[in-house]
Amino acid sequence: MYSGAQATALAEMHRAQRWALGASIGLTTLLVLVAGLVFRRGLRGIRAASAERETLYRTVAESEARLAEAQALAHLGNWEWDVKSGVNTWSDENFRIHGFAPGSVQPSYDVWIGRIHPEDRERVLSAVQAALDGRAPYDVECRVVHPDGAIRYVRNTGSVARDPTGAAKRMVGTVLDVTAFRRVEQALGEQDMRFQSLISHSNDIIVLLGPSGTLMYVSPSLDRILGYPPGTWLNRPVLDLVWPDDVQIARELLSRGEASPRVELPFQLRVRHADGGLRWLEGSGTNYFDDPGIGGVVVNARDTTERRRLEVQFLQAQKMESVGQLAGGVAHDFNNLLTVISGQASLALMRVQRDDPTRQSLLEIEKAAESAAGVTRQLLAFSRKQLINPTVLTPALAVADMESMLARLIGETIAVTVERAADPWTVRMDQGQIEQVVMNLAVNARDAMPDGGRLTIRVGNAVLGPDYVRLHPQAVAGEYVVISVVDTGIGMKPELIERIFLPFFTTKPVGRGTGLGLASVHGIVSQNGGHVDVESHVGVGTTFHVYLPRAAGPAAPQKPPALPNLPTGTETLVVVEDEEALRVLAASLLGRLGYTVLTFGSGAEALAGVSTSPRPIHLLLTDVVLGGMSGRVLAERLREIRPELKVLFMSGYTEDVVLRHGVLAGEMAFVAKPFSMETLAKRVREVLDSARV
Repeated sequence: MYSGAQATALAEMHRAQRWALGASIGLTTLLVLVAGLVFRRGLRGIRAASAERETLYRTVAESEARLAEAQALAHLGNWEWDVKSGVNTWSDENFRIHGFAPGSVQPSYDVWIGRIHPEDRERVLSAVQAALDGRAPYDVECRVVHPDGAIRYVRNTGSVARDPTGAAKRMVGTVLDVTAFRRVEQALGEQDMRFQSLISHSNDIIVLLGPSGTLMYVSPSLDRILGYPPGTWLNRPVLDLVWPDDVQIARELLSRGEASPRVELPFQLRVRHADGGLRWLEGSGTNYFDDPGIGGVVVNARDTTERRRLEVQFLQAQKMESVGQLAGGVAHDFNNLLTVISGQASLALMRVQRDDPTRQSLLEIEKAAESAAGVTRQLLAFSRKQLINPTVLTPALAVADMESMLARLIGETIAVTVERAADPWTVRMDQGQIEQVVMNLAVNARDAMPDGGRLTIRVGNAVLGPDYVRLHPQAVAGEYVVISVVDTGIGMKPELIERIFLPFFTTKPVGRGTGLGLASVHGIVSQNGGHVDVESHVGVGTTFHVYLPRAAGPAAPQKPPALPNLPTGTETLVVVEDEEALRVLAASLLGRLGYTVLTFGSGAEALAGVSTSPRPIHLLLTDVVLGGMSGRVLAERLREIRPELKVLFMSGYTEDVVLRHGVLAGEMAFVAKPFSMETLAKRVREVLDSARV
């Protein structure tokens, strides 16, 4: 495809060459007429005056000079060949075209053939023979080689004169130097090849639309981006390529474009992919109908589907983070209340006799508080603020230990199988979180198989590379332990999969679920640097793949189970908690276990009280977040006064602990809210008996 300027230049060159050829033929004819006139007049007037002959000779000479000048300007030579005698006659320009000075050689058939490029010689000889035989007119293009090695492109044309028997006796013709034309044509061809190469390797789709949006040109990138070979859409309406819901928008854009020459119109549209799906295209179109070299609307568009998907994921992540912050804050405050409820119930149980009628009510209160604590744990897991105690462990062993319990939980109508790799890797994670993830996924699978089925839990190793990461932007390349939970249930539609990790979203009937199970799975896995991938097909089943980063080093040894009785002590403890009800509860619980307890509502009060107390202080039990001074700072300040002081943190959060206090890194001990009397008693005793400060 040439531009308007290129097409005009070629047309002008063609006109100049046609004019020169016509001029040559006209002048040749004039010479013949003049020669005939001279001959006739010579016969009629041999005795004519010499002045008249001189005039005629001068006229012929002038005509020949004008012909030679015109031929030189047009690079057009003429020749004559007497076939029988072999005599050749060349014009001066014919000599120059073939690389000779005019008159420097005796023109002959062999001299002429010697100048033809070796690769073209056989073709030219065949054309000459075909003309002599009367099989085809003489019209052939070839290359000639000059003595200095320069190559010229020439076009030879001629006609054959025959004797009464039909035998060829003479050939006359012209030779035109078309080198300039061929070089322009070659340059245009190379430019067109560069243009086509750029278009072919472009990441954009480039099309040319004719009237009514007909596709006049389609770039090869259409195949790579939308799956269509370019030729399949030529001369078809572009609207057929547009997604049905966006056809009206596209039609309005076409109408505006046709009415607005040279105005760039941006657009964002959905189009059909060859696989039946949709793709988002973003680009612009400009009307060039007034340009004869283009004659249409040029459209440049880029596939923005992946970018839009990432934008949606980012917005979803922001929304999840906002809801998570809200849920974490609510759960943290609720944990304090549950701790008071559970603790006061435990204290009341210690005061009543076993046969007291109120004992059962107190036990129910404890049970309800524990159930409520389970809901807050789900909220904290979703919001990634669940208090955890990560250790290096082997998920394959942890899941294997759950097999019998899962079988009882899932029911007899569902077959449960646990499979694990022969060389299982380790992860650094809280074992309770692994159990929570598997439990939630197993319950979700059970609900998807109301008529029974098969639940398979596989624990293996996986190495995720760049190809996987390109398809799953939330993942990071590396080594992972993968826990796959596979069911043969009812499956899910794609639009449902996109929402399953949203908090409080559930497909279960009212009263059958909180909508926090899968949200908490997502939160736990994300908190530990992993990700979850879901595969599901309606009527076939669902598979959840949980990827957890591989840990460096072997699994930590398992601790023996704690004794059921409550340990006691006589040491002096300092309790710092800004929630008064929780502070009173902790003091009551620890006081009943034999400890001497000093309570303070803030870090400043604790510093002042400990500084003036003559008592030896054995342990500090403090909340992580305190008004005016964090628990970590308080512990450091008190250790300057009491170097042997041991510290136990309590919190319902992890974000502040992980990011600012290093508790989860193993530097300090902690107890999670809400805690029971048994949990607090055992944790206090463990810290007091430990070697670390």
